[in-house]
Amino acid sequence: MRFNDFLNEYSYDRDGKQEGRKTPIAEEEAMGIIKQSCKNITSYYKNNKERIYRGSSRINSDFAITDPEQYERKSRNTYNFYTLLMDNLPNWSAYPKRSKSLVCSTNQNSAANYGGQVFLLFPFDSCKIGVCPSTDVWGTTIAIDVGWGKLAWDSIGGILRNMGFVDTDWQELANDLRGFTQKDSRNASGIGIPAYGESPLLTAFAKSKSKNLLAFFQKMMNPKDRGFTLIPTSGPLPSENRELWIGGDKIVSVDVGNYGTMKEDAFIGQL
Repeated sequence: MRFNDFLNEYSYDRDGKQEGRKTPIAEEEAMGIIKQSCKNITSYYKNNKERIYRGSSRINSDFAITDPEQYERKSRNTYNFYTLLMDNLPNWSAYPKRSKSLVCSTNQNSAANYGGQVFLLFPFDSCKIGVCPSTDVWGTTIAIDVGWGKLAWDSIGGILRNMGFVDTDWQELANDLRGFTQKDSRNASGIGIPAYGESPLLTAFAKSKSKNLLAFFQKMMNPKDRGFTLIPTSGPLPSENRELWIGGDKIVSVDVGNYGTMKEDAFIGQL
């Protein structure tokens, strides 16, 4: 997800109803939950300077709890291809599903730019944390140079849409990608694919010698090769400004405002 789509993010519950994902709770309840279920990140925060922040829409509370597993995250004004691929490709199976996670940042200022309220996050000990190789997942590139550089993920969604692929159902997308072969790539102009936009992807596909587009993405979006890492809630968190996503269990959010570390340090000191 583009980081500047934070304010456009919305979710659906299991019945398909649009929902906010944060449930406001009292300070005493938040501290009790953190002490009981967020021991790993609390210990890490007490002994290290790195933090996890999320900019989000305002709620009438400084404390909230979220269970990303109960909702499916969707984003407006962007394509869902990369989320479906990251959620379902076998070499991403150890990572939390993007569609069942909170997207966040290691940088408070970055988080503040993309939400009216900045929260310090306390994931439950059993959560998993995916770490992007840059400040935004969309800045990741595929591995093959297409002549003028490496194709970034932010352009792949539009290209796939131009080629007629859909981003609403994994099984349909997987079947369609599997059915698009090197022969189809060579004959693209004769099978109704619009001329605009698809050539960089097809160039990379041809160079990869993958048997079909599904195998291509499995190879070109390998998380280890592209610089992604998976860490537990005990850390270590990256010291650089990085996009993260957290899933697997509940997350407590604590409003720390936009005033540096004074408020968060004071809160952590009470735990």
